Amino acid sequence: MKKSTLPPLSQRILNLPDGIQSGLLITLVAVLVICACAVPAVSADTPLTVSFTFSPSSPDANEPVSFSGSSTWSNITNWAWNFGDGSSSASQNPTHTYANAGTYSVSLTASNTAGTATSSPPQSVTVNAVANPPVASFSFSPTSPGVGQAVSFTDASTGDAITSWSWSFGDGQGNTLQNPSHVYTYEGTYTVSLTVTNAAGTSSPVTRSITVTAAENPPVASFSFSPHQPCCRTGCLLHGCINEWRHHIMELEFW
Repeated sequence: MKKSTLPPLSQRILNLPDGIQSGLLITLVAVLVICACAVPAVSADTPLTVSFTFSPSSPDANEPVSFSGSSTWSNITNWAWNFGDGSSSASQNPTHTYANAGTYSVSLTASNTAGTATSSPPQSVTVNAVANPPVASFSFSPTSPGVGQAVSFTDASTGDAITSWSWSFGDGQGNTLQNPSHVYTYEGTYTVSLTVTNAAGTSSPVTRSITVTAAENPPVASFSFSPHQPCCRTGCLLHGCINEWRHHIMELEFW
């Protein structure tokens, strides 16, 4: 057999013009990248498992929850979420909002050409009820108090589980009781405000005006009489009445 006289492949590539050499190198690199992507990232001996996380861990109703899926294999072709409330998603990292409070069982299934796996066990997502926001309101009695008179304030606010009250009586004084009383030391018109708080937040302040009148002077009894020297009968002076009684007494003694 005739021995080949052709130079080695590497030598022939080096003998090519520079432009052709660059083209061949780029082609070789591209082929290597395609081959690398076609090989599974994990050996086929590694079992396919699926897991996920979510945030926040204790969401409120109507609050978006972010889910993030992962698996031991990188070439997953299908993701299937079951959020436990009849809703689902085919995204790897979906966002879901629960309309009602409760505990929901969430699972994730992933598959590729090698098989299918489901997260086990399912994870529970506990969704909290949203408190109704507070609305401040109040009344007071008496409606027209006097200086030094105690005024009773009654909370009439609405909202779930109100936890704090903040009163301002308009004279530089305040209170944190639900139903306080207050005494004004000066007459005038004061603006009273109330702010309440619950788990949903703090209400806007509600204000009402209260007019305090000056205190009335206490009563003092007094009287007068006339005439100053009344007679025992009309037209008779006091000493005349006495003399008349003396005369009758003397007549009785002689009788």
